[in-house]
Amino acid sequence: MAVETVAELKRAVCRARSCEEDILLEECLDGEDYRLIFVNYRFVAAIIRRPAVVIGDGRSSILALIRRFNRIEKKIDASRRIPVDIETERTLKCCGMNYRTVPAKEQKVQVRKNSNYHTGGMAEVVTETVDRRLVAIAGRVARLVGIPVLGIDFLYDASRNRYWVVELSPDLAVSPPEGGAVAKRFLDYLFPL
Repeated sequence: MAVETVAELKRAVCRARSCEEDILLEECLDGEDYRLIFVNYRFVAAIIRRPAVVIGDGRSSILALIRRFNRIEKKIDASRRIPVDIETERTLKCCGMNYRTVPAKEQKVQVRKNSNYHTGGMAEVVTETVDRRLVAIAGRVARLVGIPVLGIDFLYDASRNRYWVVELSPDLAVSPPEGGAVAKRFLDYLFPL
């Protein structure tokens, strides 16, 4: 995420290749991260995703705050946790911080660059307020690729009125906030009355 130097690129490629020989490099784009979900080619839900943050208490280090977050989340959704890894460390370094930094009380510290729910990111349902142009474009994409059950990920820069389709997700990985509405429509699709 947001590789800025040749040395960072080499390290990132090396790390990625330790997991998989074939890798994909993508341009890093700015914008709000949306997932629009379609079932039977019909718009069901939209979420906006934001990167993981911890909130300082004026006493605890960032590492302690991450561990506290993960302990709490383990009871709610064990799949959602902030990794203590090189990527989190790199994100903190970009902000002039590290795992030992003690943020001020109520200070929000972004600890990841990506907004993936399963790396501690937050998801907020925005089905009613999402820009209807994105809904129309996503509907066309779903029909074009011929996949009736699909999550379509956008980065949307409202200030420049630009958007990018960045991923198509036929596995329909959904996070708990929109899960109920999606599950109902999916079951209705699979088992019509």
